[in-house]
Parts: sequence; structure tokens; C-alpha cells
Amino acid sequence: DQTARKLVRLDIGDTAPPASGTPIVKGEKEVGVVTSAVRHPLTGKTVALGYVRSAHIAPAAEVTVKLSEETTATATIIAE
Repeated sequence: DQTARKLVRLDIGDTAPPASGTPIVKGEKEVGVVTSAVRHPLTGKTVALGYVRSAHIAPAAEVTVKLSEETTATATIIAE
């Protein structure tokens, strides 16, 4: 249900920007999806937008971006 999700900003650190549609997980459960990501022009860090289930949103909360079956990156929710 898309109404239970909100668009959030994510700080993914030094990881290469993930593709649109990349899953966002908390534990083993998928809680969202990346919509877009770029390298920040001043910091060089990757920032992304994604829809995340409302129950998992809190400032500075950590989620995981599942880049592939074997590769993940920790992401921090920047703001609601």
C-alpha cells in the first residue's frame, strides 16, 4: 500500500549511487525502495530519495540498501 510509505532522504555514505528500484530493508524485511540517487557535489557522499514504510521512519534511523544479493550498504534517514 503506497499510502503507508513516505518519501525520505537517505545518506548512503561512500557507496556508488544505487539504481532506481533498489530495495531498502530493515532486518530481513523489505520496507521501501530507492527512487533516485546521486553523489552530493560538495561532500562526494551518496544521497538518495526513497519511499519507506512510515513505521520505519525516524530521523537518523538506519536502514539497509540491498545493492545485490551479496552486497548491502547502511543508509541513514536524513529527515522525514
